[in-house]
Amino acid sequence: MDAVADTVFDKTRPSCFAGTGLAGWLSDAGVAELVIVGMKTEYCVDTTCRAAAALGFRPVLVADGHTCMDTPVLPAQAIIAHHNRTLSGPFVKLVNAADCRFAQH
Repeated sequence: MDAVADTVFDKTRPSCFAGTGLAGWLSDAGVAELVIVGMKTEYCVDTTCRAAAALGFRPVLVADGHTCMDTPVLPAQAIIAHHNRTLSGPFVKLVNAADCRFAQH
């Protein structure tokens, strides 16, 4: 088995692709499907899901794998539920963490 090396991309924008070179790196590596989890559902997670789809990747959003804080307008759980419903279908395949499987090559 080949040694695995970590690659670090400095992210300064809501999309993990903006100004990072990540999309090219993933394409060069032959990656087509991305599993997305993270913090700030309404900013970074939403933007990355939409950008990944626009770039031709197949994004998979882990429904119970992203989070945010309550806002003065909505509690975190409502924000998460809204984004899961909005993104599912046109932008991502939605799965729960228990159903997320990774193939080894």
